[in-house]
Amino acid sequence: MPGDSQREHAPVASGPTAKPEVAPTKAKQPTPTPSHVDKLAGAAPMPSPRFAYAPKIDLGDVVVGDRSTHETSVYALDATGQGPRVDATVSGDPAFSLSRAPLFLPAIGGTFDPSYGFKLDFRPTRAGTFEGTLTVHVLDATNETFHIPLRAGAHAPGGRTRTEQAVARTTSEAKNVQELLRHAHDAETDATIAAEWTQMEPYPSGAKAKLDSLRIDALAALGTLDIKQQGGIAVASEEIGKFQRKPPAGNDSLLEQLAFAALDLATASIAGAVAGRLKGLVKIAATPNVSAQVPHPMLPQRRAKPEGKPIEADEGIIGLFTDGMKHLVKASGTHAKHALKGSPSTASAAWSSEVDTSAELGTYAKFSADPTAQFIAIQTDGLADLSHGRKTRSAVRAYDALLPMLRTRPEHAIASMQAIVTALSEAASDVTQTQAEQSVRHWVRYLQASSPGTANRPFSQEAPMDKIDGMIDVRLSADARPAEPVQAVGARLFGVRKAVVERLAKHSMRDLGLTVRAHSNLRSPSASITVVRAPDGTIEFSENPTPESHTQGWFARRAEAFGAGRDAPRGARMLIEEILPKSLGEVAHGASNIENDSVD
Repeated sequence: MPGDSQREHAPVASGPTAKPEVAPTKAKQPTPTPSHVDKLAGAAPMPSPRFAYAPKIDLGDVVVGDRSTHETSVYALDATGQGPRVDATVSGDPAFSLSRAPLFLPAIGGTFDPSYGFKLDFRPTRAGTFEGTLTVHVLDATNETFHIPLRAGAHAPGGRTRTEQAVARTTSEAKNVQELLRHAHDAETDATIAAEWTQMEPYPSGAKAKLDSLRIDALAALGTLDIKQQGGIAVASEEIGKFQRKPPAGNDSLLEQLAFAALDLATASIAGAVAGRLKGLVKIAATPNVSAQVPHPMLPQRRAKPEGKPIEADEGIIGLFTDGMKHLVKASGTHAKHALKGSPSTASAAWSSEVDTSAELGTYAKFSADPTAQFIAIQTDGLADLSHGRKTRSAVRAYDALLPMLRTRPEHAIASMQAIVTALSEAASDVTQTQAEQSVRHWVRYLQASSPGTANRPFSQEAPMDKIDGMIDVRLSADARPAEPVQAVGARLFGVRKAVVERLAKHSMRDLGLTVRAHSNLRSPSASITVVRAPDGTIEFSENPTPESHTQGWFARRAEAFGAGRDAPRGARMLIEEILPKSLGEVAHGASNIENDSVD
Protein backbone atom coordinates (compact mmCIF):
# COMPACT_ATOMS: atom_id res chain seq x y z
CA MET A 1 0.00 0.00 0.00
CA PRO A 2 1.24 3.52 -0.70
CA GLY A 3 2.93 4.98 2.30
CA ASP A 4 3.72 1.54 3.80
CA SER A 5 6.98 -0.29 3.60
CA GLN A 6 7.09 -3.01 0.98
CA ARG A 7 9.69 -5.75 0.86
CA GLU A 8 10.60 -8.06 -1.97
CA HIS A 9 11.52 -11.43 -0.49
CA ALA A 10 12.38 -12.67 -3.95
CA PRO A 11 13.55 -10.88 -7.08
CA VAL A 12 10.58 -9.48 -8.97
CA ALA A 13 9.84 -7.42 -12.05
CA SER A 14 6.85 -5.30 -12.95
CA GLY A 15 3.86 -7.18 -14.36
CA PRO A 16 2.46 -10.53 -13.32
CA THR A 17 4.43 -12.52 -15.92
CA ALA A 18 7.60 -10.43 -16.18
CA LYS A 19 10.90 -12.16 -15.41
CA PRO A 20 13.67 -10.63 -13.28
CA GLU A 21 16.52 -9.00 -15.15
CA VAL A 22 19.87 -10.62 -14.58
CA ALA A 23 23.49 -9.72 -15.08
CA PRO A 24 25.55 -12.37 -16.97
CA THR A 25 28.64 -14.22 -15.78
CA LYS A 26 30.98 -16.75 -17.35
CA ALA A 27 29.83 -19.79 -15.43
CA LYS A 28 30.78 -23.16 -16.86
CA GLN A 29 28.32 -24.60 -19.36
CA PRO A 30 27.43 -28.30 -19.59
CA THR A 31 29.09 -30.21 -22.39
CA PRO A 32 26.61 -30.72 -25.23
CA THR A 33 25.78 -34.26 -26.27
CA PRO A 34 26.83 -35.42 -29.76
CA SER A 35 23.27 -35.08 -30.98
CA HIS A 36 23.37 -31.35 -30.22
CA VAL A 37 26.83 -30.56 -31.60
CA ASP A 38 25.56 -29.72 -35.08
CA LYS A 39 22.84 -27.42 -33.69
CA LEU A 40 25.30 -25.52 -31.55
CA ALA A 41 28.08 -25.34 -34.09
CA GLY A 42 29.35 -21.80 -34.41
CA ALA A 43 27.21 -20.49 -31.48
CA ALA A 44 28.84 -18.94 -28.42
CA PRO A 45 27.94 -20.59 -25.09
CA MET A 46 25.15 -18.78 -23.19
CA PRO A 47 26.26 -17.59 -19.72
CA SER A 48 24.16 -18.44 -16.67
CA PRO A 49 22.66 -15.53 -14.68
CA ARG A 50 24.68 -14.02 -11.85
CA PHE A 51 22.38 -11.37 -10.33
CA ALA A 52 18.62 -10.93 -10.08
CA TYR A 53 16.79 -7.69 -9.31
CA ALA A 54 13.61 -5.74 -10.05
CA PRO A 55 13.84 -4.13 -13.52
CA LYS A 56 12.04 -0.99 -12.27
CA ILE A 57 10.56 0.33 -9.04
CA ASP A 58 7.43 2.43 -8.57
CA LEU A 59 7.08 4.14 -5.18
CA GLY A 60 3.43 4.98 -5.73
CA ASP A 61 1.53 8.27 -5.70
CA VAL A 62 1.43 10.19 -2.42
CA VAL A 63 0.27 13.54 -1.09
CA VAL A 64 2.79 16.40 -1.34
CA GLY A 65 4.75 16.45 1.90
CA ASP A 66 3.99 12.81 2.69
CA ARG A 67 6.50 9.96 2.51
CA SER A 68 6.64 6.67 0.67
CA THR A 69 9.20 3.93 1.28
CA HIS A 70 10.14 0.86 -0.69
CA GLU A 71 12.50 -2.01 0.07
CA THR A 72 14.11 -4.10 -2.61
CA SER A 73 17.00 -6.55 -2.87
CA VAL A 74 19.60 -7.63 -5.41
CA TYR A 75 20.50 -11.31 -5.21
CA ALA A 76 23.75 -13.05 -6.07
CA LEU A 77 22.61 -16.24 -7.77
CA ASP A 78 25.98 -17.98 -7.82
CA ALA A 79 26.86 -17.28 -4.19
CA THR A 80 26.52 -19.98 -1.56
CA GLY A 81 26.84 -17.68 1.43
CA GLN A 82 27.61 -14.00 1.42
CA GLY A 83 27.72 -12.39 -2.00
CA PRO A 84 30.12 -9.76 -3.35
CA ARG A 85 30.56 -6.33 -1.83
CA VAL A 86 28.58 -3.49 -3.41
CA ASP A 87 28.19 0.27 -3.41
CA ALA A 88 24.86 2.00 -4.25
CA THR A 89 23.68 5.53 -5.03
CA VAL A 90 20.42 7.22 -6.04
CA SER A 91 20.37 9.90 -8.73
CA GLY A 92 17.70 11.93 -10.50
CA ASP A 93 15.07 13.93 -8.68
CA PRO A 94 16.12 14.91 -5.14
CA ALA A 95 12.76 13.63 -3.83
CA PHE A 96 14.34 10.14 -4.01
CA SER A 97 16.90 9.08 -1.42
CA LEU A 98 18.56 5.90 -0.23
CA SER A 99 18.14 5.50 3.51
CA ARG A 100 19.71 2.05 3.77
CA ALA A 101 22.07 0.03 1.58
CA PRO A 102 23.84 -3.29 2.30
CA LEU A 103 27.61 -3.76 2.18
CA PHE A 104 27.21 -7.20 0.61
CA LEU A 105 24.61 -8.84 -1.61
CA PRO A 106 22.67 -11.80 -0.25
CA ALA A 107 22.65 -15.22 -1.82
CA ILE A 108 19.28 -16.39 -3.10
CA GLY A 109 17.48 -18.84 -0.87
CA GLY A 110 17.68 -19.27 2.85
CA THR A 111 16.28 -16.90 5.49
CA PHE A 112 15.73 -13.31 4.39
CA ASP A 113 17.76 -10.73 6.30
CA PRO A 114 16.39 -7.15 6.06
CA SER A 115 19.91 -5.75 6.46
CA TYR A 116 20.72 -7.02 2.97
CA GLY A 117 17.93 -4.89 1.40
CA PHE A 118 18.00 -1.44 -0.18
CA LYS A 119 15.55 0.98 1.42
CA LEU A 120 14.35 3.84 -0.80
CA ASP A 121 12.56 6.98 0.39
CA PHE A 122 10.33 9.30 -1.62
CA ARG A 123 9.50 12.71 -0.08
CA PRO A 124 7.94 15.06 -2.67
CA THR A 125 7.67 18.81 -2.10
CA ARG A 126 5.62 19.49 -5.23
CA ALA A 127 2.93 17.78 -7.28
CA GLY A 128 3.88 15.92 -10.45
CA THR A 129 5.73 12.89 -11.77
CA PHE A 130 9.23 12.02 -10.53
CA GLU A 131 11.97 9.83 -12.02
CA GLY A 132 15.29 8.66 -10.67
CA THR A 133 17.77 5.78 -10.77
CA LEU A 134 19.16 3.32 -8.22
CA THR A 135 22.70 2.47 -9.32
CA VAL A 136 24.41 -0.61 -7.86
CA HIS A 137 28.15 -1.14 -8.41
CA VAL A 138 29.61 -4.59 -7.71
CA LEU A 139 33.05 -4.27 -6.07
CA ASP A 140 34.71 -7.49 -7.23
CA ALA A 141 36.85 -8.57 -10.15
CA THR A 142 33.98 -8.13 -12.65
CA ASN A 143 33.45 -4.48 -11.63
CA GLU A 144 29.87 -4.64 -12.92
CA THR A 145 27.29 -1.84 -12.63
CA PHE A 146 23.58 -1.99 -13.23
CA HIS A 147 20.83 0.66 -13.02
CA ILE A 148 17.24 0.30 -11.77
CA PRO A 149 14.80 3.06 -12.88
CA LEU A 150 12.70 4.71 -10.15
CA ARG A 151 9.33 6.35 -10.65
CA ALA A 152 6.78 8.00 -8.36
CA GLY A 153 4.08 10.65 -8.29
CA ALA A 154 2.69 13.27 -5.93
CA HIS A 155 -0.58 15.16 -5.82
CA ALA A 156 -2.01 17.99 -3.74
CA PRO A 157 -4.33 16.99 -0.88
CA GLY A 158 -7.57 15.84 -2.47
CA GLY A 159 -6.09 16.22 -5.98
CA ARG A 160 -5.91 13.71 -8.80
CA THR A 161 -3.38 10.89 -8.77
CA ARG A 162 -1.30 10.03 -11.84
CA THR A 163 -3.80 7.38 -12.89
CA GLU A 164 -6.76 9.74 -12.51
CA GLN A 165 -4.97 12.45 -14.49
CA ALA A 166 -4.17 9.99 -17.30
CA VAL A 167 -7.82 8.90 -17.50
CA ALA A 168 -8.97 12.55 -17.65
CA ARG A 169 -6.50 13.35 -20.45
CA THR A 170 -7.55 10.32 -22.47
CA THR A 171 -11.24 11.20 -22.09
CA SER A 172 -10.66 14.82 -23.11
CA GLU A 173 -8.61 13.82 -26.16
CA ALA A 174 -11.29 11.35 -27.27
CA LYS A 175 -13.96 14.07 -27.03
CA ASN A 176 -11.84 16.45 -29.10
CA VAL A 177 -11.36 13.83 -31.81
CA GLN A 178 -15.11 13.10 -31.89
CA GLU A 179 -15.89 16.80 -32.23
CA LEU A 180 -13.45 17.21 -35.13
CA LEU A 181 -14.93 14.19 -36.89
CA ARG A 182 -18.44 15.56 -36.41
CA HIS A 183 -17.52 18.91 -37.96
CA ALA A 184 -15.85 17.15 -40.90
CA HIS A 185 -18.91 14.94 -41.42
CA ASP A 186 -21.24 17.96 -41.24
CA ALA A 187 -19.22 19.78 -43.90
CA GLU A 188 -19.26 16.73 -46.16
CA THR A 189 -23.02 16.35 -45.70
CA ASP A 190 -23.62 20.03 -46.49
CA ALA A 191 -21.65 19.67 -49.71
CA THR A 192 -23.60 16.55 -50.72
CA ILE A 193 -26.96 18.22 -50.06
CA ALA A 194 -25.94 21.35 -52.00
CA ALA A 195 -24.83 19.23 -54.96
CA GLU A 196 -28.11 17.31 -54.92
CA TRP A 197 -30.17 20.45 -55.51
CA THR A 198 -28.33 20.99 -58.81
CA GLN A 199 -29.23 17.53 -60.14
CA MET A 200 -31.93 17.33 -62.81
CA GLU A 201 -32.11 13.53 -63.13
CA PRO A 202 -35.45 12.14 -61.90
CA TYR A 203 -35.72 9.77 -58.94
CA PRO A 204 -36.84 6.14 -59.34
CA SER A 205 -40.59 5.80 -59.78
CA GLY A 206 -42.45 6.03 -56.47
CA ALA A 207 -39.29 6.32 -54.35
CA LYS A 208 -39.53 10.07 -53.80
CA ALA A 209 -43.17 9.86 -52.78
CA LYS A 210 -42.37 7.12 -50.26
CA LEU A 211 -39.48 9.10 -48.76
CA ASP A 212 -41.67 12.23 -48.59
CA SER A 213 -44.35 10.29 -46.74
CA LEU A 214 -41.80 8.97 -44.23
CA ARG A 215 -40.46 12.50 -43.75
CA ILE A 216 -43.96 13.62 -42.72
CA ASP A 217 -44.19 10.62 -40.38
CA ALA A 218 -40.84 11.52 -38.78
CA LEU A 219 -41.93 15.13 -38.20
CA ALA A 220 -45.19 13.88 -36.69
CA ALA A 221 -43.28 11.50 -34.39
CA LEU A 222 -41.05 14.37 -33.30
CA GLY A 223 -44.19 16.38 -32.60
CA THR A 224 -45.41 13.57 -30.35
CA LEU A 225 -42.08 13.69 -28.48
CA ASP A 226 -42.58 17.43 -27.96
CA ILE A 227 -46.06 16.93 -26.54
CA LYS A 228 -44.90 14.21 -24.17
CA GLN A 229 -41.85 16.22 -23.10
CA GLN A 230 -44.13 19.18 -22.34
CA GLY A 231 -46.26 16.74 -20.35
CA GLY A 232 -43.20 15.90 -18.26
CA ILE A 233 -42.74 19.60 -17.43
CA ALA A 234 -46.40 19.72 -16.37
CA VAL A 235 -45.97 16.66 -14.13
CA ALA A 236 -42.94 18.26 -12.48
CA SER A 237 -44.89 21.50 -11.97
CA GLU A 238 -47.61 19.58 -10.18
CA GLU A 239 -45.13 17.85 -7.88
CA ILE A 240 -42.94 20.81 -6.94
CA GLY A 241 -45.40 23.70 -7.00
CA LYS A 242 -47.60 23.01 -3.99
CA PHE A 243 -45.12 23.02 -1.13
CA GLN A 244 -42.03 24.84 -0.12
CA ARG A 245 -41.18 25.59 3.48
CA LYS A 246 -40.10 29.11 2.62
CA PRO A 247 -39.79 30.98 -0.69
CA PRO A 248 -36.22 30.62 -2.02
CA ALA A 249 -34.19 33.78 -2.44
CA GLY A 250 -34.25 35.27 -5.90
CA ASN A 251 -31.34 34.27 -8.13
CA ASP A 252 -32.43 34.71 -11.73
CA SER A 253 -29.18 33.59 -13.32
CA LEU A 254 -29.05 30.34 -11.36
CA LEU A 255 -32.75 29.68 -11.91
CA GLU A 256 -32.32 30.08 -15.68
CA GLN A 257 -29.24 27.90 -15.76
CA LEU A 258 -30.90 25.05 -13.87
CA ALA A 259 -34.12 25.29 -15.89
CA PHE A 260 -32.18 24.93 -19.13
CA ALA A 261 -30.05 22.17 -17.65
CA ALA A 262 -33.21 20.17 -16.87
CA LEU A 263 -34.36 20.60 -20.46
CA ASP A 264 -30.91 19.81 -21.86
CA LEU A 265 -30.36 16.62 -19.91
CA ALA A 266 -33.85 15.31 -20.61
CA THR A 267 -33.39 16.01 -24.33
CA ALA A 268 -30.00 14.28 -24.30
CA SER A 269 -31.57 11.23 -22.65
CA ILE A 270 -34.34 11.18 -25.24
CA ALA A 271 -31.79 11.45 -28.08
CA GLY A 272 -29.82 8.62 -26.51
CA ALA A 273 -32.93 6.45 -26.26
CA VAL A 274 -33.71 7.06 -29.94
CA ALA A 275 -30.11 6.24 -30.89
CA GLY A 276 -30.24 3.03 -28.87
CA ARG A 277 -33.37 1.88 -30.65
CA LEU A 278 -31.92 2.79 -34.05
CA LYS A 279 -29.03 0.39 -33.46
CA GLY A 280 -31.52 -2.45 -33.37
CA LEU A 281 -33.19 -1.27 -36.57
CA VAL A 282 -30.20 -1.04 -38.87
CA LYS A 283 -31.37 -4.06 -40.83
CA ILE A 284 -34.93 -4.00 -42.16
CA ALA A 285 -36.26 -6.88 -44.21
CA ALA A 286 -37.17 -6.13 -47.81
CA THR A 287 -40.84 -6.13 -48.75
CA PRO A 288 -41.79 -9.43 -50.43
CA ASN A 289 -42.06 -9.10 -54.20
CA VAL A 290 -45.24 -10.96 -55.06
CA SER A 291 -45.45 -12.21 -58.64
CA ALA A 292 -47.95 -10.43 -60.86
CA GLN A 293 -49.02 -13.77 -62.41
CA VAL A 294 -52.52 -14.79 -61.26
CA PRO A 295 -52.56 -18.44 -60.06
CA HIS A 296 -55.09 -20.93 -61.47
CA PRO A 297 -58.07 -21.21 -59.11
CA MET A 298 -57.92 -25.02 -59.19
CA LEU A 299 -54.24 -25.19 -58.19
CA PRO A 300 -53.09 -25.14 -54.54
CA GLN A 301 -52.14 -21.69 -53.27
CA ARG A 302 -48.48 -21.05 -52.37
CA ARG A 303 -47.16 -18.35 -50.10
CA ALA A 304 -44.99 -15.93 -52.01
CA LYS A 305 -41.34 -15.86 -50.87
CA PRO A 306 -39.61 -12.55 -50.32
CA GLU A 307 -37.02 -11.73 -52.90
CA GLY A 308 -33.71 -10.00 -52.25
CA LYS A 309 -31.53 -9.63 -49.16
CA PRO A 310 -32.29 -7.64 -46.00
CA ILE A 311 -31.98 -3.95 -46.64
CA GLU A 312 -29.59 -2.10 -44.32
CA ALA A 313 -30.39 1.35 -43.03
CA ASP A 314 -27.46 3.66 -43.61
CA GLU A 315 -25.49 4.10 -40.35
CA GLY A 316 -24.14 7.46 -41.47
CA ILE A 317 -27.63 8.87 -41.92
CA ILE A 318 -28.75 7.47 -38.58
CA GLY A 319 -25.73 9.10 -36.94
CA LEU A 320 -26.58 12.37 -38.68
CA PHE A 321 -30.10 12.23 -37.25
CA THR A 322 -29.06 11.57 -33.64
CA ASP A 323 -26.28 14.18 -33.85
CA GLY A 324 -28.90 16.69 -34.97
CA MET A 325 -30.97 16.00 -31.87
CA LYS A 326 -27.93 16.40 -29.62
CA HIS A 327 -26.73 19.57 -31.32
CA LEU A 328 -29.52 21.62 -29.78
CA VAL A 329 -28.61 20.21 -26.37
CA LYS A 330 -25.05 21.55 -26.77
CA ALA A 331 -26.32 24.91 -28.00
CA SER A 332 -28.65 25.48 -25.08
CA GLY A 333 -26.06 24.08 -22.68
CA THR A 334 -23.63 26.80 -23.81
CA HIS A 335 -26.35 29.38 -23.22
CA ALA A 336 -26.91 28.04 -19.71
CA LYS A 337 -23.19 28.18 -18.88
CA HIS A 338 -23.16 31.89 -19.77
CA ALA A 339 -26.02 32.44 -17.38
CA LEU A 340 -24.30 30.53 -14.58
CA LYS A 341 -21.03 32.43 -14.93
CA GLY A 342 -22.81 35.77 -15.21
CA SER A 343 -20.88 36.66 -18.36
CA PRO A 344 -21.91 39.83 -20.22
CA SER A 345 -23.59 37.85 -22.97
CA THR A 346 -26.90 38.87 -24.46
CA ALA A 347 -28.66 36.22 -22.36
CA SER A 348 -27.26 37.23 -19.00
CA ALA A 349 -27.40 40.98 -19.50
CA ALA A 350 -30.99 40.80 -20.69
CA TRP A 351 -32.29 39.38 -17.42
CA SER A 352 -31.68 42.75 -15.78
CA SER A 353 -34.16 44.25 -18.22
CA GLU A 354 -36.73 41.49 -17.52
CA VAL A 355 -36.25 39.81 -20.95
CA ASP A 356 -33.76 37.16 -22.00
CA THR A 357 -32.86 36.96 -25.69
CA SER A 358 -30.76 34.12 -27.12
CA ALA A 359 -29.80 33.60 -30.75
CA GLU A 360 -30.09 29.83 -30.25
CA LEU A 361 -33.21 29.62 -28.11
CA GLY A 362 -35.36 32.66 -28.72
CA THR A 363 -36.77 35.20 -26.27
CA TYR A 364 -38.04 34.61 -22.74
CA ALA A 365 -40.03 37.10 -20.70
CA LYS A 366 -39.67 37.23 -16.96
CA PHE A 367 -43.38 37.49 -16.27
CA SER A 368 -43.53 36.20 -12.69
CA ALA A 369 -41.79 36.94 -9.41
CA ASP A 370 -42.57 33.38 -8.26
CA PRO A 371 -39.41 31.27 -8.84
CA THR A 372 -41.46 28.11 -9.31
CA ALA A 373 -43.58 29.64 -12.08
CA GLN A 374 -40.53 31.16 -13.74
CA PHE A 375 -38.65 27.83 -13.59
CA ILE A 376 -41.51 26.08 -15.40
CA ALA A 377 -42.01 28.91 -17.90
CA ILE A 378 -38.37 28.90 -18.99
CA GLN A 379 -38.58 25.18 -19.79
CA THR A 380 -41.90 25.53 -21.59
CA ASP A 381 -40.67 28.35 -23.81
CA GLY A 382 -37.30 26.69 -24.28
CA LEU A 383 -38.94 23.48 -25.44
CA ALA A 384 -40.86 25.40 -28.13
CA ASP A 385 -37.62 26.63 -29.69
CA LEU A 386 -35.89 23.31 -29.09
CA SER A 387 -38.74 21.60 -30.93
CA HIS A 388 -38.24 23.70 -34.07
CA GLY A 389 -34.49 23.14 -34.06
CA ARG A 390 -34.88 19.43 -33.38
CA LYS A 391 -37.00 19.02 -36.48
CA THR A 392 -34.77 21.03 -38.81
CA ARG A 393 -31.48 19.65 -37.48
CA SER A 394 -32.58 16.02 -37.42
CA ALA A 395 -35.57 14.90 -39.50
CA VAL A 396 -35.34 17.50 -42.30
CA ARG A 397 -31.56 17.25 -42.53
CA ALA A 398 -31.68 13.45 -42.61
CA TYR A 399 -34.26 13.64 -45.40
CA ASP A 400 -32.08 16.04 -47.41
CA ALA A 401 -29.05 13.79 -46.95
CA LEU A 402 -31.04 10.75 -48.14
CA LEU A 403 -32.06 12.32 -51.45
CA PRO A 404 -28.74 11.54 -53.22
CA MET A 405 -28.96 7.94 -51.98
CA LEU A 406 -32.46 7.74 -53.39
CA ARG A 407 -30.98 7.73 -56.93
CA THR A 408 -28.48 4.91 -56.40
CA ARG A 409 -29.87 2.88 -53.46
CA PRO A 410 -33.54 3.77 -53.05
CA GLU A 411 -34.28 0.77 -50.79
CA HIS A 412 -31.54 1.81 -48.36
CA ALA A 413 -32.71 5.43 -48.29
CA ILE A 414 -36.30 4.41 -47.54
CA ALA A 415 -35.18 1.83 -44.95
CA SER A 416 -33.12 4.51 -43.18
CA MET A 417 -36.03 6.92 -42.90
CA GLN A 418 -38.34 4.10 -41.82
CA ALA A 419 -35.88 3.18 -39.05
CA ILE A 420 -35.92 6.78 -37.81
CA VAL A 421 -39.72 6.87 -37.71
CA THR A 422 -39.89 3.54 -35.88
CA ALA A 423 -37.28 4.54 -33.30
CA LEU A 424 -39.02 7.85 -32.59
CA SER A 425 -42.34 6.10 -32.09
CA GLU A 426 -40.86 3.51 -29.73
CA ALA A 427 -38.97 6.10 -27.66
CA ALA A 428 -42.08 8.22 -27.03
CA SER A 429 -43.37 6.06 -24.17
CA ASP A 430 -40.64 7.14 -21.73
CA VAL A 431 -40.35 10.82 -22.63
CA THR A 432 -42.80 12.23 -20.06
CA GLN A 433 -41.10 10.61 -17.08
CA THR A 434 -37.64 11.44 -18.43
CA GLN A 435 -38.44 15.15 -18.51
CA ALA A 436 -40.29 15.08 -15.17
CA GLU A 437 -37.27 13.47 -13.49
CA GLN A 438 -34.86 16.14 -14.69
CA SER A 439 -37.20 19.04 -13.94
CA VAL A 440 -37.80 17.87 -10.38
CA ARG A 441 -34.12 17.22 -9.70
CA HIS A 442 -33.01 20.61 -10.95
CA TRP A 443 -35.70 22.41 -8.96
CA VAL A 444 -34.40 20.66 -5.84
CA ARG A 445 -30.91 21.85 -6.77
CA TYR A 446 -32.22 25.40 -6.96
CA LEU A 447 -33.85 25.04 -3.54
CA GLN A 448 -30.58 23.86 -2.02
CA ALA A 449 -28.50 26.61 -3.63
CA SER A 450 -30.97 29.29 -2.53
CA SER A 451 -31.54 28.02 1.00
CA PRO A 452 -29.86 29.89 3.87
CA GLY A 453 -27.53 28.06 6.21
CA THR A 454 -24.07 26.53 6.08
CA ALA A 455 -23.84 22.97 4.80
CA ASN A 456 -20.26 22.27 5.84
CA ARG A 457 -20.03 23.17 9.52
CA PRO A 458 -18.89 21.22 12.59
CA PHE A 459 -21.85 20.37 14.80
CA SER A 460 -22.66 19.05 18.25
CA GLN A 461 -25.66 18.70 20.52
CA GLU A 462 -25.26 22.32 21.54
CA ALA A 463 -24.92 23.53 17.95
CA PRO A 464 -26.94 21.23 15.64
CA MET A 465 -26.48 21.15 11.88
CA ASP A 466 -28.27 23.71 9.75
CA LYS A 467 -31.38 22.37 8.03
CA ILE A 468 -31.03 23.19 4.33
CA ASP A 469 -33.86 22.75 1.84
CA GLY A 470 -33.13 20.52 -1.14
CA MET A 471 -30.06 18.88 0.42
CA ILE A 472 -29.93 15.12 0.86
CA ASP A 473 -28.83 14.48 4.44
CA VAL A 474 -27.50 11.02 5.27
CA ARG A 475 -26.94 10.04 8.88
CA LEU A 476 -23.99 7.71 9.43
CA SER A 477 -23.14 5.32 12.21
CA ALA A 478 -19.38 5.76 12.53
CA ASP A 479 -16.87 4.97 15.23
CA ALA A 480 -14.10 7.22 16.52
CA ARG A 481 -11.74 4.61 15.05
CA PRO A 482 -11.72 5.41 11.30
CA ALA A 483 -10.82 1.89 10.19
CA GLU A 484 -14.13 0.52 11.49
CA PRO A 485 -17.02 0.00 8.99
CA VAL A 486 -19.39 2.92 8.45
CA GLN A 487 -23.13 2.38 7.98
CA ALA A 488 -25.77 4.73 6.52
CA VAL A 489 -28.69 4.57 8.96
CA GLY A 490 -31.08 7.37 7.95
CA ALA A 491 -31.89 10.12 5.45
CA ARG A 492 -33.86 13.35 5.25
CA LEU A 493 -34.88 15.84 2.56
CA PHE A 494 -36.59 19.10 3.52
CA GLY A 495 -38.40 21.80 1.55
CA VAL A 496 -40.14 19.52 -0.98
CA ARG A 497 -43.40 17.63 -1.18
CA LYS A 498 -43.65 13.93 -0.40
CA ALA A 499 -44.27 13.21 -4.09
CA VAL A 500 -40.82 14.61 -4.85
CA VAL A 501 -39.27 12.54 -2.05
CA GLU A 502 -40.91 9.38 -3.40
CA ARG A 503 -39.67 10.13 -6.92
CA LEU A 504 -36.08 10.73 -5.80
CA ALA A 505 -36.02 7.77 -3.39
CA LYS A 506 -35.93 5.27 -6.25
CA HIS A 507 -32.54 6.29 -7.62
CA SER A 508 -28.98 6.06 -6.35
CA MET A 509 -27.73 9.26 -4.77
CA ARG A 510 -24.94 9.40 -7.35
CA ASP A 511 -27.40 9.37 -10.27
CA LEU A 512 -29.63 12.08 -8.74
CA GLY A 513 -27.01 14.78 -9.26
CA LEU A 514 -27.97 16.54 -6.01
CA THR A 515 -25.91 17.82 -3.10
CA VAL A 516 -25.35 15.06 -0.52
CA ARG A 517 -24.26 15.70 3.06
CA ALA A 518 -23.11 12.74 5.16
CA HIS A 519 -22.57 13.22 8.86
CA SER A 520 -21.99 11.37 12.11
CA ASN A 521 -21.50 12.31 15.75
CA LEU A 522 -18.92 9.52 16.18
CA ARG A 523 -21.05 8.22 19.06
CA SER A 524 -20.14 11.25 21.13
CA PRO A 525 -22.30 14.28 22.03
CA SER A 526 -19.49 16.71 21.28
CA ALA A 527 -17.64 15.12 18.33
CA SER A 528 -18.75 15.04 14.67
CA ILE A 529 -17.64 14.61 11.07
CA THR A 530 -19.34 16.08 7.99
CA VAL A 531 -18.75 15.56 4.26
CA VAL A 532 -20.63 17.53 1.60
CA ARG A 533 -20.49 16.49 -2.07
CA ALA A 534 -21.76 19.01 -4.62
CA PRO A 535 -23.36 17.91 -7.92
CA ASP A 536 -20.10 18.66 -9.77
CA GLY A 537 -18.20 16.25 -7.50
CA THR A 538 -16.55 18.92 -5.32
CA ILE A 539 -15.94 17.73 -1.76
CA GLU A 540 -15.99 19.81 1.44
CA PHE A 541 -15.56 18.36 4.90
CA SER A 542 -15.26 19.37 8.52
CA GLU A 543 -14.35 17.70 11.81
CA ASN A 544 -15.35 18.55 15.35
CA PRO A 545 -13.01 16.41 17.46
CA THR A 546 -13.14 15.96 21.20
CA PRO A 547 -10.13 16.91 23.29
CA GLU A 548 -9.17 13.24 23.40
CA SER A 549 -6.69 12.28 20.70
CA HIS A 550 -8.71 9.30 19.41
CA THR A 551 -11.08 11.59 17.47
CA GLN A 552 -8.42 13.93 16.08
CA GLY A 553 -7.73 13.85 12.30
CA TRP A 554 -10.49 11.32 11.59
CA PHE A 555 -10.47 11.69 7.78
CA ALA A 556 -6.66 11.60 7.48
CA ARG A 557 -6.51 8.46 9.62
CA ARG A 558 -9.26 6.80 7.57
CA ALA A 559 -7.35 7.44 4.34
CA GLU A 560 -4.21 6.03 5.94
CA ALA A 561 -6.07 2.95 7.18
CA PHE A 562 -7.07 2.15 3.61
CA GLY A 563 -3.64 2.73 2.06
CA ALA A 564 -3.99 6.29 0.74
CA GLY A 565 -1.59 8.02 3.15
CA ARG A 566 -2.60 10.69 5.68
CA ASP A 567 -4.68 12.56 3.13
CA ALA A 568 -7.73 14.07 4.83
CA PRO A 569 -9.48 15.22 1.59
CA ARG A 570 -9.06 11.76 0.12
CA GLY A 571 -10.37 10.18 3.30
CA ALA A 572 -13.46 12.41 3.10
CA ARG A 573 -14.02 11.47 -0.54
CA MET A 574 -13.56 7.78 0.23
CA LEU A 575 -16.24 8.01 2.92
CA ILE A 576 -18.93 9.62 0.81
CA GLU A 577 -18.13 7.50 -2.26
CA GLU A 578 -19.07 4.47 -0.16
CA ILE A 579 -22.67 5.63 0.25
CA LEU A 580 -23.35 7.32 -3.12
CA PRO A 581 -24.32 4.06 -4.92
CA LYS A 582 -27.17 3.57 -2.42
CA SER A 583 -30.66 4.98 -3.00
CA LEU A 584 -32.43 7.23 -0.50
CA GLY A 585 -35.02 4.53 0.01
CA GLU A 586 -32.32 1.95 0.72
CA VAL A 587 -30.58 4.18 3.26
CA ALA A 588 -33.83 4.96 5.10
CA HIS A 589 -35.24 1.40 4.72
CA GLY A 590 -38.15 2.67 2.67
CA ALA A 591 -39.24 5.97 1.11
CA SER A 592 -41.80 6.48 3.88
CA ASN A 593 -38.99 6.60 6.45
CA ILE A 594 -37.18 9.52 4.80
CA GLU A 595 -37.54 12.52 7.10
CA ASN A 596 -39.48 15.32 5.41
CA ASP A 597 -41.27 18.44 6.62
CA SER A 598 -44.10 18.45 4.08
CA VAL A 599 -47.61 18.19 5.51
CA ASP A 600 -49.28 16.67 2.43
